[in-house]
Amino acid sequence: MKGFLKAIAVFLGIIVGLLAAAVLIWAVIRFCYSRAPIGGISEEMYADINDTKQWISIYGKDKDAPVLLYLHDTPCSSNSNIDWLCLRRFSKDYIVVNWDQRGCGKNYPDYALQSPVTTEQIVSDAEAMTDFLCDHLGREKITLLGLAGGATLGCHLALEHPEKYDAVVSIALSPDFDRSAELFKQDIMEAAKNDPEYDALAHSFDPTVHTREQADIAFKLEIHYHRADDLANESDVSVLKTVLFNPYFLPHQLISSIFDTDYYQYLKQIAPAQYPVLKPIEVKDRTEYQVPFYLAEGTKDYTQYGNVDLATAYYAQVTAPDKDILYVEGKHASPMLQSKKLAAFLHEIAQKNG
Repeated sequence: MKGFLKAIAVFLGIIVGLLAAAVLIWAVIRFCYSRAPIGGISEEMYADINDTKQWISIYGKDKDAPVLLYLHDTPCSSNSNIDWLCLRRFSKDYIVVNWDQRGCGKNYPDYALQSPVTTEQIVSDAEAMTDFLCDHLGREKITLLGLAGGATLGCHLALEHPEKYDAVVSIALSPDFDRSAELFKQDIMEAAKNDPEYDALAHSFDPTVHTREQADIAFKLEIHYHRADDLANESDVSVLKTVLFNPYFLPHQLISSIFDTDYYQYLKQIAPAQYPVLKPIEVKDRTEYQVPFYLAEGTKDYTQYGNVDLATAYYAQVTAPDKDILYVEGKHASPMLQSKKLAAFLHEIAQKNG
C-alpha cells in the first residue's frame, strides 16, 4: 500500500512539475513577444482621443522606420485579439500601430459606449489618432493600412488630408456600397436557385435595406456559399501561436473576447449597421489622390460590401503619384490572412516611399 501511495505521489509530482514547466515556458515566450526588439519599439497604451480612451499597440524592429496605422473594419470590428501576429510581419519595414477604435476590442468594458458610433466620430477619431501618433513618434506623416470599412476610412483620410499621409493601402475596398449589394443579390440568387431553403433566404435579402438584420442574412448566405473568410484555414500564421502567445491578451481575456455574448450584443447596439456610417465617406466618385494609392484584393471577394471587380474598376480610374495593386487568391480578407504576400507588397511600398 505504501509503495502504491508513493507511486501516486511521484506521478502527481511529475504532473505538477510538467505543468509548472509549461507555464514557465509560456510566460517566457509571451514575454519575448511583448518586449521591444534591439533598436526597435514595443508599447501598449490607452491614448486620449476626443475625450475617450482608445487602445493602441506600437511595434517595430526599427524605431526610425515609417509609421503604419492599421484601420480595422469599421465601425467596431476590432480583431486585436487575433491579428497581432499578422501585423508583426510588417514590422520589418514599419512601426506598426494596431488601434482598437472607440468602444470596441480592448476598450470594452472599461470604456464602453452608451450610444451608436457615428460617421463624424470615426473620422474625427482617426484624424486625432493621426495627430497623436505624429506627436508621440515624432513624425510629420504616417502611412495608412485599412481593411474593408477601414479601407474606406483610410481613403477618405488620404483624400481629405494628403499633407498628413505618406501613402494609403486599402484591403478589400468597397468603393460603391449600393452597387456591391446589388451585385451580391444577383449573384446569390443565381447560386441559390436550385436550393429551396436558401433560395427563400436569398429572396429575403434586400440590397436596398441596410440594417443589422439584412447584414445577418447576407452573412448566412456568404457562409453557405463559401464567400465568408475562413480564418483557421486561410491564415498563413499559426492559430495556436496566435492564441497562446498573444502579448496583449491574457488567456482569460482572449476567451472572453471571442465567446462573451454580452460583448456581441453590445456591438449590435453601438454598431447596428455598417452602411449608414460609411456611406457618407464612400469614395466611388473621388479618384484623384495626392498621395500614393495601393490596393490589395482577394480574387474571390464577392460579398455584400465587397466586390473585387468594382474595386478593380475603381483602381483603374484612380490618379495618384504612384499606384499598384496586389491580387491574392482568396476571399474578402485574404490579403490580410495571407500576410507574407501582403508583407512583401508593403516592403515594396516602403522602398518606394521611404
